[in-house]
Amino acid sequence: MAEPAPGVPRVRTDAVVGWNGTPSATAAAAWAARRQDGLGDLRLVHVLPERHDRVALAAARAALDEHVLLLCRRHPALAVSGSLVVGRTPDVLARESADALLVVGTQVRTGPIHGFGGSSAIGIVSGVPEPVIVVPDLLAGDEDGSVIVGVGVGVDGSAAGILAAMVAAREAQRSSRALHIVHAWWDPPDWGTLIPFQPAAADSLRAAHRVVLDETADLVEARFPAVRVFRALVHAPTSVALVDAAGHGSLLVLGRHSRAAALPALLGSVTRAVLLRTVVPTLVAAEPEHVVVAAAPGVRPAVRPALV
Repeated sequence: MAEPAPGVPRVRTDAVVGWNGTPSATAAAAWAARRQDGLGDLRLVHVLPERHDRVALAAARAALDEHVLLLCRRHPALAVSGSLVVGRTPDVLARESADALLVVGTQVRTGPIHGFGGSSAIGIVSGVPEPVIVVPDLLAGDEDGSVIVGVGVGVDGSAAGILAAMVAAREAQRSSRALHIVHAWWDPPDWGTLIPFQPAAADSLRAAHRVVLDETADLVEARFPAVRVFRALVHAPTSVALVDAAGHGSLLVLGRHSRAAALPALLGSVTRAVLLRTVVPTLVAAEPEHVVVAAAPGVRPAVRPALV
């Protein structure tokens, strides 16, 4: 049975873009500017390493000012600003986006992915417990398409999964788009050792996953009755199913669980694989413990220790 529906996260209207002049950062800034038009302010933050010289500082300032001016010209109704900050990138961006939505760019990977390597965006998402939108440099989705939320491995009716669905529903409502909830399931590792094979076992497993999908979708429909919700149960590896589904939408939303107590923040293998392959902006929801929820009228909002 799915956990009780968490409160809807507070809407962050302003946006901060981690910008460093690269093509992926430029694509992220352009996407954020389009999103922010009529919604809130936009600020580009260029993070410099602790050790830099005056030449690098001057060049960074000139490039940042030039790009801020370019965005102001393209979006005259949008308030755009820029700042240079020295420090470690995840720490700086987490601090600078404390009251805003963080947007970062990433380079789409088309070849094999090995080991723990990956884009710098993954390191930023891992180090920032708040919501982060990752924008690929090769956008191939439908900007007018649906919002897609992935409900699969690690996002399976838990507080993190339900929170991701609520975040996606809020984005769908804000942009007057439909919401597609995708639950991917795949055969257990020892599936081939079941002797004799019983077809009824596959039907039972599929039915169990359908329950997870339906319970999550029911909660979303109850909280967001104006949003059109579509349900998709997909028999495929989760990262493959989500990347494929995202290609037909405008935004993909993923959930994440809390960090392990003795380890630095690590993203799950599914989230990491999707971020390396996604061709649409992908919103990684906040850790449940870091969510500020919208309280009922007359009640002061508060940070919940856990959404359970």
